[in-house]
Amino acid sequence: MIGIESAGRGVLPAGVPWICVAVGLLLFRATVLHCRRAPNPAIDFSLLSIPTFHAATVAGSLLRAGAGALPFSPARVFRRPRRNAPSARKNMPACETKHRI
Repeated sequence: MIGIESAGRGVLPAGVPWICVAVGLLLFRATVLHCRRAPNPAIDFSLLSIPTFHAATVAGSLLRAGAGALPFSPARVFRRPRRNAPSARKNMPACETKHRI
């Protein structure tokens, strides 16, 4: 997580985030191999061979990632220019703003 979190920010020296990502992937691979060989694994990957369980797991993971990103989406919404914002009004034609009686 620290590798992905700091990859483009310049917080860590160059190359360190990618080393963290590589170490994380190696540890993940080691965990998967261990869980497949253990007699009573913490995560039973054979359950993923059931199509409905596999679909639910993948969809649930994507939904969880989307829900985790939800707090950051209002900031993007509020940054979009609106039609009646002062910055958008400067490009409107002035002939429609004055009315004669």
